[in-house]
Amino acid sequence: MGIVRRVLCERPCGDGNLLRYNLPDTGNLILQTDKNSSKEARRDVIMHGKHPYKVILLCGDNLPDFDKAYDNKPSLVQRKAVTDRLMKLFGDRYIVIPNPEYNDWEGALYQYKYSLPEKEKDKVVEGLLDVDTTGR
Repeated sequence: MGIVRRVLCERPCGDGNLLRYNLPDTGNLILQTDKNSSKEARRDVIMHGKHPYKVILLCGDNLPDFDKAYDNKPSLVQRKAVTDRLMKLFGDRYIVIPNPEYNDWEGALYQYKYSLPEKEKDKVVEGLLDVDTTGR
């Protein structure tokens, strides 16, 4: 069973890619059906729906893949508080598969102000790092 953050109209491409690599039956995918990207409703259907499943593990590349508390772009302070509260689940029930190409983790560092110039984003990120950047 998989929850995928792709809108329903993308299903033919997604199904084709899964079938091309002999991955499991794509009929088990629960795709996003509206503009709400939260996975909470889809997790709820899986765990409490007509034919409930016992979910033993969640894998994802983004914190909202695990808990609704990460939805709606929480601040860095809020994200840290949620992560601290859920810490015991990471590495056990929550498995993070890093994806350096995209996610909202970086946007959270500069309050989701994606229109900032790249140099300004870099400055914000560097200011949050605990490393010596004076040699650059």
